[in-house]
Amino acid sequence: VLTAALEGTFIGCTFSSDGKHVLAYTGGPDFVTVVWQWAEERPVGMHRSRSPLLRVSFNPWMGSLISLNSPMRLARLNDLGHFKEIEVTALKRYGIAAIDHVWLAPKVMVFAGCDSGGEGGLATAVFRVMEESAIKQTITRERCEPTVLSALSRGFAAGCAEGSVLIFQRPSGGDDSALSLASGESGALSLAHVLPGPKSMGPVRSLHVSDKDRTALILCNEL
Repeated sequence: VLTAALEGTFIGCTFSSDGKHVLAYTGGPDFVTVVWQWAEERPVGMHRSRSPLLRVSFNPWMGSLISLNSPMRLARLNDLGHFKEIEVTALKRYGIAAIDHVWLAPKVMVFAGCDSGGEGGLATAVFRVMEESAIKQTITRERCEPTVLSALSRGFAAGCAEGSVLIFQRPSGGDDSALSLASGESGALSLAHVLPGPKSMGPVRSLHVSDKDRTALILCNEL
């Protein structure tokens, strides 16, 4: 049993990709993220947020780096056992109202937001792909409100408020183990599939995709 002397209730948790660490984060009043060393059941790092947390994730390739939203931020573990936020101009500019985010490669992350100023007041989804500290690609989808993201081997999946799931992928071929957009349009992500959901199903609340990208587990009002 992992414990920490904190106020508030833990509202989310996840393992690091190597299974050696686990993080959990609380709601108000403190909005704290704690990272434990799993085998020894001891805390190794802590981060206090100034705003409510929607999602906190390990970078799957760098366990000392975590990402948080909203607003979208990165924080790195220092020698004193605290996660110190990293100044990233692109995140300060575009990540204020990030709804969700997911890592695609060691230095590549996508985060989703929503522009409500579309035609007729309908929402427009905005997906921004950041490599290192620069926005490399911006994808928009009209009449769509993103709710959750999940990583794929060649891109990502996005669940939406109306129950559909969007699949964004880059062209097949090349080294799929290390997504990079540095080469320009040749590695760009584009909409590959739309999985419609019945309106009665409600918004996509949780989305998990199998390792081979062949099966998706979608949680709406029903599974």
